[in-house]
Amino acid sequence: MKWKAATRVALIALLAALAMNALLGIIIVLKGDFGDIEGKLLATTFALALFTVLAKKWATPPIAAAAIIAVLSSAVFVPYYLATQSFDRLAALPLPNLLSQLAVQGVLAAVVATVTFTRAAQLIGAGRVSAFPALVPGLAILIGVPITGEWPGPVQVLGIAVVVLGLLISIGAFHRPRR
Repeated sequence: MKWKAATRVALIALLAALAMNALLGIIIVLKGDFGDIEGKLLATTFALALFTVLAKKWATPPIAAAAIIAVLSSAVFVPYYLATQSFDRLAALPLPNLLSQLAVQGVLAAVVATVTFTRAAQLIGAGRVSAFPALVPGLAILIGVPITGEWPGPVQVLGIAVVVLGLLISIGAFHRPRR
């Protein structure tokens, strides 16, 4: 199979981002320090930014991008999990809980979100689409209102408003066309 140079570079970049996150995860697990959120956020942000730019630049088909991410992530994580963990905790879960996690994490988060995000990067550009993940915490709070019955407090409402305003500014919603 002959690969285009862009495909090889994209694969190398994705492998590098994956390896960086895997290494960071292994170091954190070995240290037992799960409080170092800054390093995790930095690595994840870098990987997402790299993925977004490359998806736009090389016009990677969204389904192919989701498949690449799934295969590469599994190639790194599954052997590590099998070597360091037992299935006792998974086996102890009620089957409905396990199936719901599989549907949400495995299908919605891994496949649907990746395909949608990749396609959005191609359509509106990496810069604009990179602002949308900032909406996730605010949307989670709002979705949680009918589910949990908890209403956001003033600080949370202010946070949601700031994020939405930042998103609107970043996509040019307040930009006046020049005459």
